[in-house]
Amino acid sequence: MTLNQNLSQTDLDCHTVYCSVEVSRSSWIIGVYCPETDTAIGTHKLESADTGALLALVRKKQARVGPEDQVLLCYEAGYEGFWLARYLERYAPDIDVVVLDPASLQIDRRAKKVKTDRMDTLRMIRAVKA
Repeated sequence: MTLNQNLSQTDLDCHTVYCSVEVSRSSWIIGVYCPETDTAIGTHKLESADTGALLALVRKKQARVGPEDQVLLCYEAGYEGFWLARYLERYAPDIDVVVLDPASLQIDRRAKKVKTDRMDTLRMIRAVKA
C-alpha cells in the first residue's frame, strides 16, 4: 500500500470520500462512498482508461460533501500497473492514491466464491476504510 501524503486516523474518520477503481480492459467499475452522506457504496461504470470521467465523478462527489474533504482512491495493481497512480499524482495532487496488492484483500475461504468486478470494488473500499 502506498499513500501520496501522510494521513492521520482522525483525518480518515469523517471527512473522507472513499473511491475504488476496478480496472479492466473493457470498462472500469468505480465505487464511491462518503460516511457523511451515504448509507451504501455507490457503483458507477466508466469506459476503460477514461480518466476525465473518473476525475469528474470524484469531483462531483467531493463538491456534494464539501470541497475541503479529502479523497482517498484505491485500485489493485495488476493489468494497468501504476500509470493511474502517476496520472492522478500529476493532474489531481489533492487525491491520495492507495495501490493495493490483489492478494492482500481478505476473502472468506469458506463462503461460496463470488468474484465479480462490483464485489471487488466494494471489497477494496472496505479494506481501505479498515
